[in-house]
Amino acid sequence: MAHATGLTLIELLTGLMVLTIGLAITAPSMPALIEPWRAMAAANALHHDLQSARQRALRDRQFITLCPSVDGASCSAQPHWQHGWLMMVGDGDGDGDDDDDGEILQQRGARPTLIIDSGGRHQARFRPDGSARGSNLTLTLTSRHADSPTTRVVLSNTGRSRVERTP
Repeated sequence: MAHATGLTLIELLTGLMVLTIGLAITAPSMPALIEPWRAMAAANALHHDLQSARQRALRDRQFITLCPSVDGASCSAQPHWQHGWLMMVGDGDGDGDDDDDGEILQQRGARPTLIIDSGGRHQARFRPDGSARGSNLTLTLTSRHADSPTTRVVLSNTGRSRVERTP
C-alpha cells in the first residue's frame, strides 16, 4: 500500500498561524528599520542635486540656485526642504541683475516622512566658478518618527558637498 505524502490541513494551519504571529511581532518595528534608509535616500538626492547645480554653474558660467519649494513653482521663504526643492538659473536674490533670474531647471518632490532643516538658510547658490555663496550650509534630515537627526548634507564654500550619518 502506498504511503501518502504532503501536509495535512492541521499542519498547514499551524504553519500559517506561526507565520502570522511572527509577522505581527515584527511589523511594528519595520518603520524604524525603513526610516534611516529613507533619510539616506533623501540626503543622496540633495547631494546629487547640489553637485548637479555646481556642475551646471561651471558649465554654463552662470549663477545656479537650489531653494526649498512648497508649490514646485517658486522658492519658499521657509528654511525647510521636506516639501521639495527647485534648481533655478540665476542668483535667486530677485534684484534683476541677472536676466535669467528664476528659470526653473529641475524640481524634486516632497519627502513627507522627513524634516529637512537648513538652519535658517533659504538657498544654496553657486557662482559661475563653482563656489557657493555665503557660509557653509548644513541640511539636517530627521525622521518624523525619530527624536534625533539621522543624516546631514554639508555644503562648503568651495561648492563641494558631502553626506554624513550622525552617530
